[in-house]
Amino acid sequence: MKSAETTKVVRAARDLAPVIAARAADIESGRRLPLDLLAPFKQAGFFRAFVPRSHGGFEVDPRTGCEVLETLARADGAAGWTTMIGMESPHLFALLPRERFDAIYSAGPDVIMGGAFNAQGQAVVEQGAAHVRARPAPRISRLPARARPRGHERAGRSRAPVRHGG
Repeated sequence: MKSAETTKVVRAARDLAPVIAARAADIESGRRLPLDLLAPFKQAGFFRAFVPRSHGGFEVDPRTGCEVLETLARADGAAGWTTMIGMESPHLFALLPRERFDAIYSAGPDVIMGGAFNAQGQAVVEQGAAHVRARPAPRISRLPARARPRGHERAGRSRAPVRHGG
């Protein structure tokens, strides 16, 4: 039997899908989720879906989470992707020490994470070897200072050699 929260978040995704689809051109041209869609997404509970009940979330099962994300992605791929990043944040935060996890959710369960975990830079071939010129890593600036994981400081530029081609 599904919980009231599970039913609510799935119904909200279905109800918002036509609105999102109608805004697909705006999302594409703006290259971001319009801010006026953020409030309905938050109200729907998308960002608290995987947050534990102990921290004010819905603690939905993975199948329900996938159903929500699939529904949103069918309406607009970028909306589904963006929601997935915010919706699945609790899984990443769970890797932090418990006191940091608690601090992140101390103001409520609707925490939206943003940032990049991928390498940022350019590989350049010089004298038969690839060199990576990395851009500074993004800072985690939306978290309270006491909740930031160690190593959030900006990284310097690197020219570490990387083997190239066989």
